[in-house]
Order: sequence, then C-alpha cells, then structure tokens
Amino acid sequence: VAVRQTRNAIAEGDAAASAAAAAASAGGGESEPEASSPDQELSGYQDALGAWRADDYTVCIERFTSFLQTWPNSGYADDAAYWLADCTYKNDEFKRAVVRFNAVVSVYPESPKAPDALYRQGESLLKLGPKFHEAARTVFKKVRKDYPESERAAEAARQLERLGAG
Repeated sequence: VAVRQTRNAIAEGDAAASAAAAAASAGGGESEPEASSPDQELSGYQDALGAWRADDYTVCIERFTSFLQTWPNSGYADDAAYWLADCTYKNDEFKRAVVRFNAVVSVYPESPKAPDALYRQGESLLKLGPKFHEAARTVFKKVRKDYPESERAAEAARQLERLGAG
C-alpha cells in the first residue's frame, strides 16, 4: 500500500521533477537561453540559495524551480534540484519532497548529492506516517546498497534498526 501511495504521489506530477528530468534529457539538443551568461546563471543559483539560507522556503522553491527551467544543463542543476527538494521538505510538503528527492537520485545518480537525496527521501516517507514505513525501509536499504561508502549508508542502517524487521 505504501509503495502504491508513493507511486501515486510521484504520478501526481511535479513541475520541478519534470524540470530536473528535462535537464537530464536535454543533453546536447537545446542550449541555454542565448541572453543568459555564466554570471547570470551563477547569480540565479546564488539568489535561490540565499532564500534557502534565509529559511524563506516558498521563495526558495520558486527560485530553484525557475533556475532549473532556465538553466536545465547547468553544472549547478543537481545541487539546485537537491536544495529545491530540501526547501519542499522544510516547507512540510512531504509527499512532494519524496518526488523531488527521487528526481535528484534518478536524474543525477552520480551526483555527490544523490546519497543524501535518497536518504532524505526515506526521511520524507517517515514524515508521512506509519503506512509509509515499508516504503521508507525500502529506500534506506537502497541507500546502503547503491551508496555503501557514503556517510548516509551508516545512518540508513540506524534507521533500519529503528524501523525493525517490518
């Protein structure tokens, strides 16, 4: 049931997750907007990060979403997608955070942010209540399997101990 509910949350559609997916698939076809420059790209990222630092999660969500739509191929895209998911989590939008953390892992699996994003997806599932614990257990197992050398692997093991055998 929890896995089906997670799939339903993912199926609800999410513009930011779509933007992150578009960033991955855009590859070599489309380039960044012609009017933009590396300075504008960095400034856009820093503006969004400034909203995160100020704990203004609504603005953070808006700015990182806009950043990912404007610069889908940016070197900052994986970080932007992660911070977007984090702002969503901190804004108590846990179903949407599940989707957004999943987008980081699925679109940027080699990113340094991927192990943390996967772990945070599990935390988001825990916030949704006991009926999502089995899905969280699955995610924490995946952290240990896919990113065994990461710091989050040990934390995932502790979460699995807390959750019990299930």
